[in-house]
Amino acid sequence: MHRGNMNKKLPARPNLEHLKGQAKSLLAAFKSQDSEAQTAFAKEHPEKNTSDPKLADAQLVIARQNGFDSWLKLVHHVDTLRDLEGTWGFKSLVVGGNQIPDSMLGNSKIVMNGDRFNTLSPEGDYLGEFAINIESNPNEIDIHFIEGPHAGQFCYGIFELNGDDLMFCLGLVGASRPTAFNTDASPMHALEHLVRESKDARVTLANPAAAKPPPAVLPVAEVDPSGFDVVSDDLEKLQGEWLALKVVKNGKPLPDNFLAYGKRVCRGNHVLVTFGSPMVDALAKTHGSQDIDYLIQGGPMKGQIQLGIYKLDGSEATFCMSEPGTPRPAVFTSEPGSGYTLTTWRKK
Repeated sequence: MHRGNMNKKLPARPNLEHLKGQAKSLLAAFKSQDSEAQTAFAKEHPEKNTSDPKLADAQLVIARQNGFDSWLKLVHHVDTLRDLEGTWGFKSLVVGGNQIPDSMLGNSKIVMNGDRFNTLSPEGDYLGEFAINIESNPNEIDIHFIEGPHAGQFCYGIFELNGDDLMFCLGLVGASRPTAFNTDASPMHALEHLVRESKDARVTLANPAAAKPPPAVLPVAEVDPSGFDVVSDDLEKLQGEWLALKVVKNGKPLPDNFLAYGKRVCRGNHVLVTFGSPMVDALAKTHGSQDIDYLIQGGPMKGQIQLGIYKLDGSEATFCMSEPGTPRPAVFTSEPGSGYTLTTWRKK
């Protein structure tokens, strides 16, 4: 099935005047019998008798080269990207039917420029790219995280834009695309109501190579994928509900107002960590009294294993987890660039 403008091949910040110039140049090249221009017409506009092409024909070729059925659809797509640009603040956020308190939203922003975005929030900054399909009803959006906590992962959603008012309903990483603007269908859906604060749209350019943590000093150990169906005596000590006391992700601590909504629940070998929305959904197994492994249960990283260490001190538990596929931490710390997440919890 043709996916319309989700298959676009436009540059990161498409410029309509530049695209018009490309069409004029293509038409001139064709009329001067340039072989590449003739090949482009033959491939993208075979139904046209090209003995006397017009500018509209060249514009159609440019549109089809960029993944659109028509020039008007390309123009509408570029205009919509322009209409989305700016710095947006959160008016409200509902995750899985739960209203996130306003006190947790005030410092969060989304900046959109072309098909690039930054999400700036106390729990982590994200940079990524997105593709929109404005031929669907409701309009669809696919999001690719390039830098930040979900780097390399995707989420899918729908959106509705009315001037300076923007509504997203997104499936969290690994979840299905919502079909309506509510979160009743899934606890993994988030409804975001945004208001444009300014047209300023300064998006940090992606540099994935610079964003990667430094090479690990420790070798990656052989990981045993078995044993996640066993509740060991040590895992029994981690059972129940725990409240967040401290969270440091890659050297950056979460603010206190976010900690108030942190919860870690261990039932049998299943661990679920939430901060208003699910953050960890995994099976756990322990090795003695310090090492712990997570087998991730959802999203693009489903099936991968995350290694960590933990310690118990009365009614408090501290965990230090590495990124999936990287070595187990040796100490309870989270320095910038380490990729480690350090958390402390109190038994409820």
